[in-house]
Amino acid sequence: MIPRALMLEQPRAAPRLHEHKGAVLPVLAISVAGISGLALLYVLLFLFLGIRSIRRGHWIMFLVGIPLPIFWVIGGLMPPVER
Repeated sequence: MIPRALMLEQPRAAPRLHEHKGAVLPVLAISVAGISGLALLYVLLFLFLGIRSIRRGHWIMFLVGIPLPIFWVIGGLMPPVER
């Protein structure tokens, strides 16, 4: 073991696990708010434009719009299918 008088640097104490840096909680809150906002937007798009595209006869646009909601916008704005 090296005597403390011969050491160039003092050894650092290990960080404690229960201590957190100040920016962790606000970033988490922003992340949760952002994900919640996007989920709300997805549900609103599904309810309004997804169902509107079904009523206008665009079933394929509705099904493709489940993973890619832009197709709900396209299907909801297209004119109804003539039967």
